[in-house]
Amino acid sequence: MNNLWSPHPPQAYTVMVDGVPAGLGAREEFVGRPGLWNMFWLHSTKVDTLLNWELPPEQAIADTVVLHHCIDSVSYTCRGIKFETLCEELSAEDLISRVMEKGCHPPIREFWDETAAGWYQFVTDRLKTYKSLDKKKGVVVQGRFPLHNKQ
Repeated sequence: MNNLWSPHPPQAYTVMVDGVPAGLGAREEFVGRPGLWNMFWLHSTKVDTLLNWELPPEQAIADTVVLHHCIDSVSYTCRGIKFETLCEELSAEDLISRVMEKGCHPPIREFWDETAAGWYQFVTDRLKTYKSLDKKKGVVVQGRFPLHNKQ
């Protein structure tokens, strides 16, 4: 997947149930849609729990309200460009900057308020948390999201 914002590919956010991938990262909606995956990862904290899943695999999270909001939201546009395309082509920080520009609204309306402050705080905190964790673990050297750029 090109331009991946999550620290790992979607397959890492899966569990195996009887030899079959299950969980959020295994959802067919994400196949061939890196923009949808990026939007979902940016707006979902539940996906992170799958990285170290210790409960029985059949109990793994496979659906969330946020996923459905993301699926609905990727067709919205920001200055004439679909959010799915923006999430595929831009870094997470650049997407956030674009949304905060005059005339754009965040892709998931449920996170929006009059000033966009709630959405902005949520997504920037999410990115800061991951950057901080990655630096502590030594996984990522200084840099901007996406972690995996197009070659």
